[in-house]
Amino acid sequence: MSATLKLISGGQTGADRAGLDAALRHNIATGGYCPRGRRAEDGTIPLCYPLMETDSPDYAVRTRMNVRQSDGTLILNLGALDGGTRLTVEYAAKRNKPCLVVNLDSKNHTPAHVADWLAKHNISMLNIAGPRESKRPGIYRIALAFLERLLRILSSRAGKETQLRTTRYLKTVFPAARYKDIFLVGGIVRDTLMGKANQDIDIVAAVPEGELRDQGFHLVQGKTTAPIMFRNDPVFGKIEVTVIPRAELLASDLANRDFTCNALALSLEGKLIDPLHGKRDLQSKKLRACTPLVFHNDPIRIFRAFRFEADGWTMTQATEILIRQSPGLATMATIPVERFSREMVKALAGNNPARFFRRMLESGTGACYLPELFRMPHIPAGPIEHHPEGDLFSHSCQVLTRVSSATSDSLARFCAFFHDLGKLATNPECYPKHHGHDDAGFEMATAFCDRLKLPTAWKRALAWTNRLHGNANNWEELRDSTRIRIAEQAIKSRITEILPLVSAADKPRPAVMPGWPETLRIAEMTTEELGIAPLQLEMMAAKHRGEFILQKRIETLRRSHKQSRR
Repeated sequence: MSATLKLISGGQTGADRAGLDAALRHNIATGGYCPRGRRAEDGTIPLCYPLMETDSPDYAVRTRMNVRQSDGTLILNLGALDGGTRLTVEYAAKRNKPCLVVNLDSKNHTPAHVADWLAKHNISMLNIAGPRESKRPGIYRIALAFLERLLRILSSRAGKETQLRTTRYLKTVFPAARYKDIFLVGGIVRDTLMGKANQDIDIVAAVPEGELRDQGFHLVQGKTTAPIMFRNDPVFGKIEVTVIPRAELLASDLANRDFTCNALALSLEGKLIDPLHGKRDLQSKKLRACTPLVFHNDPIRIFRAFRFEADGWTMTQATEILIRQSPGLATMATIPVERFSREMVKALAGNNPARFFRRMLESGTGACYLPELFRMPHIPAGPIEHHPEGDLFSHSCQVLTRVSSATSDSLARFCAFFHDLGKLATNPECYPKHHGHDDAGFEMATAFCDRLKLPTAWKRALAWTNRLHGNANNWEELRDSTRIRIAEQAIKSRITEILPLVSAADKPRPAVMPGWPETLRIAEMTTEELGIAPLQLEMMAAKHRGEFILQKRIETLRRSHKQSRR
């Protein structure tokens, strides 16, 4: 399935809610606009659905915004088109946006037909719409079943397409005489069979290094990993080659890999090689070590196991015992932190990322990389009336889980788990309170991310999430000037979507920073859009210009508030 697919809707009961639930079940990005106050016929739309509120309680406003935002709209309907469903179709036609109406009672379109339609129109953001549950009883159940079948078809097609695309490309890299000596292995085979997108290519090749160099590969000798031949392709990404003396030794190479689900190979002609029955374990999502020495040979594989568990895999009892008995733990601190961080970042994209951190604590593994994690259970999250969950680790897992239900973005989830980083630095004499933890977290974030070798964007996002989330939690009580400043800083640090998600998860409430999209819009307006003449600024002392522009933004925001109340 395309990694870019996103399902959006307005959050109403019925077809809308089916679209959101299908996306969350399949770990697909989701979102959309909903009326102010998260209004729906059954009350307030639950916070597990990551919807942005419009500035109007009118359903029609969010309908138009979702049609405009998406690449196309899928209407799942029962009976005749009427009411808001008919208006959705009419508005899509007016905007010249693709729109397909599926009559679930007459079955005019199958899930396969819809998959074809999505491909034909190159739709990556799909708006799901249809009648509410009270108008068409049973529409939610029927629509959800239809979408489940559709997503399974898309997943299967994506896997086959990935395989064909990859093997077709490799046949342009290597001469035909070498096709029989080249095999796709590891993650790309696993993900292809599971219908997941995978850009990077891992292969085993019985090809001399000299020939690989002629094809643009170069040798990479890792400090703690086996040497590989490497090439970077602008379209496919990384291509890593493990060289074996002859093709007959492929089974031996697969047997020395980490888990049976990764000990799979595909020939360029599509033949599956499965000496350890990895496909069986893949289908049941069982994590089984290939050999008793799997963690001794490379202790980082322990975190890979935890990362798989964070994505819904179950470790076999024998594999669990191998982790507990691993003699490689003593040497773990000598392994570059980048390898740990790669596993952590991948775990954050899983279905249950909090499990990765829980498993680290349960096993007592990884304090050399993430000592902060092992301190969290011993620090109160805050006053018990505000934090009945108790300790900082439990609170951080709670926030991470809530944000994970709203977005699959790894950076947002990272910021969610470490949003209270500053509580590790506050004065224990003041516990359970943490005075100044927002600023403390801001100061700690840089060194924390540098130590983990994380990108600059992650460092910036974590720092400003720590600093701003406290004010965001009290959004309704803030002055307009403070709201504008928060929006400006969120734009600069690129956390405009992350901040409201973390705030809602940290302090659940019916409304998530109401008016945030409008505040962002005004914070981004140019001086010309604010009605400020260039001469006004030129004649003003430089030190007064910023405050003058801020005042104009405040006036614009207040006018917008008045108009939305009419």
